Amino acid sequence: MISQQLNDQITRIGANDDAGLLLRQYWQPAALCDDIAFGLPFAVNLLSEQLALVKDNCGFKLVTRLVDESYSPRVIPRAEDIEIDVDGPIYPTVQKNGVIFAYLGSGKPPEFPNFDCFRAPDTHVFAFKGLWRCNWLQALEVGIDPAHASFLHRFLQDEDPTEGYGKQFRDTAANTNIPMTKILREYPRPEILVDETEYGLKITAL
Repeated sequence: MISQQLNDQITRIGANDDAGLLLRQYWQPAALCDDIAFGLPFAVNLLSEQLALVKDNCGFKLVTRLVDESYSPRVIPRAEDIEIDVDGPIYPTVQKNGVIFAYLGSGKPPEFPNFDCFRAPDTHVFAFKGLWRCNWLQALEVGIDPAHASFLHRFLQDEDPTEGYGKQFRDTAANTNIPMTKILREYPRPEILVDETEYGLKITAL
């Protein structure tokens, strides 16, 4: 069991917290593109900061506050030539496959990750969000736990993998015709290997 002090150090994400300073050096998902209507500010709680995401003729702006505080979904005009004035920093944003990412750190933003999910055409991706009542580290831990899928995503029956496009865990294991659902169900205790690399820890499940 770690101490309360260490727990706070690695889970608190405010602008002056250790973990908050670290996470601000990376691009973070801020909102779905479908959330943002032209000219209407959208409230965003990102890394414990209350921000506003707006879209005008200049694109997306993530700001600390608007100059005209009267802007609201009820009174803001819906003109096509609108440009919204802001006060304070404007954080860099990038739009990728339905998600708006923002950089809240200091200095020049890093190059955006070149993952296949960000390069894929719109026909092969979908964006969604959910509410997880936990801190960021708990969400990360369950995501990188290779054994969790056998229990939280267990299927009692296998479907035809050829009809599973777009469904989670409906493919076959690499270079086999064995459904992933069968592997997760019958082999719930994978051998987990951890290797130290230049970029951190590499986890492999066999």
